[in-house]
Amino acid sequence: MPTAVGTLFAISIDVADVDRAGAFWAAVLGVELGGRFGQYQLVGSGTTPPAVVLQQVPEPKVGKNRVHIDIRCEDIGASLRRVEELGGRKLRDVHDLGHDFIAVADTEGNEFCLLPAT
Repeated sequence: MPTAVGTLFAISIDVADVDRAGAFWAAVLGVELGGRFGQYQLVGSGTTPPAVVLQQVPEPKVGKNRVHIDIRCEDIGASLRRVEELGGRKLRDVHDLGHDFIAVADTEGNEFCLLPAT
């Protein structure tokens, strides 16, 4: 096995409105907001990697994300409804390699996927 460069510590998401995005991601992940450090907002406690960190940036999102988060859901329909209640939106239903899931976007258009638990 090759020697690792390091371990995955955090997944960072660029956002324009760190307060709105923080409230959205804390609710989606079922965690409290952690510390705020300048333009950075920790989502959750950050004690168990990978952490989710929001970084406030001035430029808007353009194009498709090259990296995204997949979230397993016990009830994918209820999870989609909750994402929409929080200000996110459904992008499309996906059927790929025999699996069905839903591509969604957060309040700023950052894509992530909802996958069934089974």
